[in-house]
Amino acid sequence: KFKEQPLVPIGTLVTCGALIMAMVKMGPGNSQSLNNWLRVRVIAQGATIAAVCAGTYAMGSTVGKDTKQKR
Repeated sequence: KFKEQPLVPIGTLVTCGALIMAMVKMGPGNSQSLNNWLRVRVIAQGATIAAVCAGTYAMGSTVGKDTKQKR
């Protein structure tokens, strides 16, 4: 599956890494750094969802072509 959609697992790892870094920075006096890491997490999560949607669309369009050719 990684070869079919390599951006999805990479995006998942980046999202988890940003969340872990946000939890590490969740201390007194680190509110700016915490907010930055939470923003990175949201961006990475959105990019991962976009990769899932794009991959699903691409797989769906190739499956449709194969089905039409077989008929």
